[in-house]
Amino acid sequence: MKYYIELTLIDQNEVPLNNIMNHVFSSIHIQIVNLQNSNMNKILPIGISFPNYVYEKEEGTNLKNKFHSTLGNKIRLFSESEDNLINLNLKTKVRNLRDYIHITNVKSVPKNIQGYASFFRHHVKSNPFTVAKRLCLRKNKGNFNLDDLKDINKLALRIKIEQTNLPYVCLSSHSSKHRFRLFIDRELVPLSVEGKFNSYGLAVKSNLVYGTNTMGTVPLF
Repeated sequence: MKYYIELTLIDQNEVPLNNIMNHVFSSIHIQIVNLQNSNMNKILPIGISFPNYVYEKEEGTNLKNKFHSTLGNKIRLFSESEDNLINLNLKTKVRNLRDYIHITNVKSVPKNIQGYASFFRHHVKSNPFTVAKRLCLRKNKGNFNLDDLKDINKLALRIKIEQTNLPYVCLSSHSSKHRFRLFIDRELVPLSVEGKFNSYGLAVKSNLVYGTNTMGTVPLF
């Protein structure tokens, strides 16, 4: 990744920082999708990072699940192509948030960096029936009928509900308008890995290589 733009969220008393993050992240997703559509649905390698990302157990507490968890107040978008970042046109897209966000022009990634990281989506099994239905659809290659309900119900009983303290953004599905939480995990790695990124800018797990999942990385600095 050679180029990047940085977005800094400005904390305001009247608007919580996480609300600003939700709106900005949703706008980034929409612009990446629009850019892909204008390029004949070509997947464009635009990766996202959260420089102030924190997910760690709080010290001095006896609570088992007490974590300090935040995406921070900065977002960086990376690409091999300077034009990809310019064509996102984010300054226009988020102009209604100009009092709450600062966006830089496209810059070159500095030579001295701290390392690399993969930011990726963590799917939480919060609804056993939904998870079972998704697995059934995958098994049947997208086909579904009433006879499958018995299998789904049986499978749902075996699926444990998962809870997580990972940082997240709240988004709305453009099709169903359903609100959902998109949990974001981070993996630090010593070397750069060329990989795929989805329409959120998050790394996508690729095929197994030497027994491990490889994901695209972005530089840390």
